[in-house]
Amino acid sequence: MQSASRQAAMDNLAGATTSGQYLRGNGSDVVMSAIQAGDVPTLNQNTTGTAAGLSATLIETSGGTGKTSYTNGQLLIGNAAGGLTKATLTGTNNISVTNGDGSVSIDFSAGAYWEFFEHFISSALSGNMALSVTGGVNTITNTGFGVISMSTGTAAVANQQARLNQGSDFQVAGGGFAARIIFRFAQNGATWFDGTLTGALRCGWSSSTTGEGSNGIYFRVQNGQGIDFVTRSGNIETLTSTGVSFADGVYRNLEILVNGAGTQVIAKINGTTVATHTTNIPVARLILFAHVNRVAATGTAVIANIDSVYSRITPNTPFFS
Repeated sequence: MQSASRQAAMDNLAGATTSGQYLRGNGSDVVMSAIQAGDVPTLNQNTTGTAAGLSATLIETSGGTGKTSYTNGQLLIGNAAGGLTKATLTGTNNISVTNGDGSVSIDFSAGAYWEFFEHFISSALSGNMALSVTGGVNTITNTGFGVISMSTGTAAVANQQARLNQGSDFQVAGGGFAARIIFRFAQNGATWFDGTLTGALRCGWSSSTTGEGSNGIYFRVQNGQGIDFVTRSGNIETLTSTGVSFADGVYRNLEILVNGAGTQVIAKINGTTVATHTTNIPVARLILFAHVNRVAATGTAVIANIDSVYSRITPNTPFFS
């Protein structure tokens, strides 16, 4: 009975027994009341801000990705805004990329190239290169040792020349290949160009193998001066005077390197870089060549010795870095 009396006393105090309510002080009285939001203290667990986003895609600044779906091979890559960008890897030159279902495969292939080397033992070349003349002569000076004397000849006729060049079937398109070429040249004899013997030695690639082409990438010894390097497009050229002389009996290795994008050409003499060109690089078709020509109508021969030539053309493939 004591328990029942205690319960009855509590019910009388409350004045009602509404389900879910409790005795709550309202600042004036103690009355039956439902629980109030303000009566519940804030717990340590944060249910606002970042935690509220757990029911949606979690953004990058909260440690998420901000992404909800992906395609084959996509990766998350940081961007300049501090977030993440979905992107796939792409191949270039000799590298191919296959984006699969949950996989990325990367393959490398050596790529095709055309390569030529000649250490001259005969003036009757076969295959990709040929020696030819316009009034001049090509003479084997050291049979078996591989030196050809390219001479304008002694006829007192203007525009005499001797040349080495590729056939038209072996032209290359500028800007669509990476390439390397090396000529080993020396002046032959003390009589070279003077005030009347105007002309030039040129070697490299050009749209003309018999003179100053409208497009080309080559070394030039103009009128017997020092060695210049030229990139020429549409008859507009960028020229670097290398400061290296062309001297009697002194062989120079004249090397040209073209990058695969066709945006940079490096010239070297005896392994030392003497010029780097990024302007007036031609996109026209070019032919490998070397020639010595004399413009003056005089009987004096202008001669250059070519010891060897090496060339490698690699279509759409960087050959050097």
